Amino acid sequence: MAEKKKQIITVLVLCIVLAGFGAGYLLASKHQKQAEEAENETGPVLYELDADQITQLHYSNSYADIVLIKDGDTWKLEEDENFPVDQKTVESMVTDAASVTADRLLLEDCDDLSEYQLDDPTLQLELVDQDGETQSITYGMESAAGGGYYACMDDMQTVYLVPTGLVASFEYTKNQLMELPDIPSLETDDIQSYQIQAKKGNSFLITYLEEKEKYQYRSGRDLDKAAKETVSEDSSEVESLLSSVVLMDLSEGVSYDASKKELKQYGLSDPAYTITLGYTESEDSEDSEETDEETDEGDEDTVFKEFVLRIGALDDLETSYYVQVDGDPGIYLMSADTVLGMLETDAFED
Repeated sequence: MAEKKKQIITVLVLCIVLAGFGAGYLLASKHQKQAEEAENETGPVLYELDADQITQLHYSNSYADIVLIKDGDTWKLEEDENFPVDQKTVESMVTDAASVTADRLLLEDCDDLSEYQLDDPTLQLELVDQDGETQSITYGMESAAGGGYYACMDDMQTVYLVPTGLVASFEYTKNQLMELPDIPSLETDDIQSYQIQAKKGNSFLITYLEEKEKYQYRSGRDLDKAAKETVSEDSSEVESLLSSVVLMDLSEGVSYDASKKELKQYGLSDPAYTITLGYTESEDSEDSEETDEETDEGDEDTVFKEFVLRIGALDDLETSYYVQVDGDPGIYLMSADTVLGMLETDAFED
């Protein structure tokens, strides 16, 4: 009898345990389903256009007020059709702006837009597609809690909370939309010669001697009369200088077709420094459009090229120099840190 009673109790305990496991499983499944639904849930779609069909983009913010028109496959500045627009940048902006989905609807029938800074927008966008459909959106202030901006559509009454990304996509001035000339993309081993012709003070020239696997350099007011010195190809002085040279890059445009007045204004009619970079490049490189001369008669894989950069005045913020690339009529900005690194030759004069 006692044995039978013990068996009954055991069965009951097992049933309770199984019921607990079952309830726990159902509860976990329910929570997982709710979490997945919350994760997949999206706010209202404010508008959606086909990026490839957009033919006009107008944006206005503290950086600029710009209208871009698509002519065939090319984006142009409405106010100046000759302005060299950076096509990749604009295409990226259009793709980002083609559709906007809000995180959530915040308020309907808003009677005081100033509470959300929608009366003094952070960003205003207007897009028109080839069928004439127009979509406009206005961004106000960023939410105090973070995670989004307040925005409204044409009715200027319904307020939404939208993601922050689109505002950053339009932080471009007109000059930052200017297409920049190509700068050689090099490794230090590609550099065969590097010359700094100074308006004042000493000039500098370093040349790689392949047969000796060394560099030869000269420094002085007159390079033709300066003594020649040699240094090993793995020296710290060479590595430091050439590492700065390969990092050179332009940050933005100033004028795409500089006048004589502008060249004088920015110190480029009589530049402080003229840099001449001699380098080798693979003949099948995408950037190689023409060859200057072959480096070796029997080597048809690489060609020798020259790149000339003129350095003018320091800008008002003292963060960039005005520069001009030989063969290009424009004026551009280059980081002061980059320029100073390229001019640092004191280590060779110790």
